[in-house]
Amino acid sequence: MHRMNVLRLSLCAIVLVVTQTAVVAADGEFAKILTRIREENDVRVMDVRIHYEFSQEVLRALNNGLPIILETQAEELEPRSILWDKRITTTLVRREIRYHALSQQYLVRNIETDSQVNFLTLSLAIDALGAIDGLPLSTGRTGKPKRYRIRTRLDIEGLPSPLRLLAYLSEDWLLDSQWQSWPLN
Repeated sequence: MHRMNVLRLSLCAIVLVVTQTAVVAADGEFAKILTRIREENDVRVMDVRIHYEFSQEVLRALNNGLPIILETQAEELEPRSILWDKRITTTLVRREIRYHALSQQYLVRNIETDSQVNFLTLSLAIDALGAIDGLPLSTGRTGKPKRYRIRTRLDIEGLPSPLRLLAYLSEDWLLDSQWQSWPLN
């Protein structure tokens, strides 16, 4: 009898682990990134649209006034046959989103320029957070084939100290789109 209960518990535990893994895999895409590369005054620039899907924990913290910082990193690479690709340019854009309870508005701030825009709804603020235009890549043309890549992630180091350890240990806070890359001649 005892052996049968242990077997049932083990089977339930396995089903629970498989179910949780399937849920994490289905919800695992934190950001969908669309890009367009164009020439502007002999400089290659990238226009980016990112559709963020934040976890419930991050949204709860944001709605309780915690500022959330997102980093978007774009790189231009020159492929090499040996070793690693040569990095030509790296551009980092850091933006912060926060909820201001008194005005009941969401604030999106570009950390580099310290410019800020207010929004009445969370969806409008998230759309603005993911809109990056004119991200500089390189000047001139070298004629060599290039590869571009981009990623976005939640900056855990930008969280308050007491929350960082929890964020590093929780999948709800480990939000990283991973690198998306493509060739361009």
